[in-house]
Amino acid sequence: MGKRAVTARPKLIFTLLLTVLFFGIGCSGCAPTYPKEKLEEALIDVCRKEYALDVQAKLVDKTLVVFIPLDEFYDTKLDVLPKAVEKIGDVIQVTSRVVFSTDAEIDFYMVIAADVKVTAVEIVSIQYINDLRKLVNGWIGRDEYRKRVLWERNFDPQYLKDAEFKFEVEPVRLPEFLAKQIAQRINLEFESLLEYKLQVKSAFDREKFQFYFTLLASDDRDFREKFLPVILREVVLVVNAYKFQDFKGVEVANLFTKKSVFIEAGDLEEYVSLNKK
Repeated sequence: MGKRAVTARPKLIFTLLLTVLFFGIGCSGCAPTYPKEKLEEALIDVCRKEYALDVQAKLVDKTLVVFIPLDEFYDTKLDVLPKAVEKIGDVIQVTSRVVFSTDAEIDFYMVIAADVKVTAVEIVSIQYINDLRKLVNGWIGRDEYRKRVLWERNFDPQYLKDAEFKFEVEPVRLPEFLAKQIAQRINLEFESLLEYKLQVKSAFDREKFQFYFTLLASDDRDFREKFLPVILREVVLVVNAYKFQDFKGVEVANLFTKKSVFIEAGDLEEYVSLNKK
């Protein structure tokens, strides 16, 4: 059995982010301290020496992946323990410092913290280096940066058998990152509307070069008049913020009715403008 997605609790996860995000992350203009050839070894060494943490690290294409095996992660309510939060925060801090002080080409970094003793649940944080650089330079605010960090929670029973991480992960690409970020933003908005209990999922179809979103909405009118405008509004907001133009359109599918809507990229702005509430 492989990994299985676990319903994430964004408020819990974002609280975790806020506790670790704004430590000092070094000088982005400093000369490289960690050469590419020794990057993984250096990051592991810093975590061990500064925080007595044993982590595993590997550069997968242009994504730096860091794995934290934790013996104690969750309490009986499946809330992250404060000491686990502290450890994850320490590793995120170190990783942020390292990516600003290396000559390696890194676009993203991914920190994976997993309970290897009891629950086999992992929390994954994915951050885009350009976003981090914008935060450091004051070009985007903390709240906006918080929305740009991806958080996922999964279940993988393999962790209970072998705490050695296999690094069988795909490097993060910008289109897929944006698709997931858009879905995360949408789900946070829908979460605040208690009458709507739905989850939007996303992907980027590289064959068709389009964003693809799915949800289950029993009422087709709600789908078209309430949910679709929110989804497309967030698409416009995000692709404009990143100046991302390498896509042909957006498809949103209602899996309940098995109907979908496709909007071409050039028509998105007009559609959103006409459907403002």
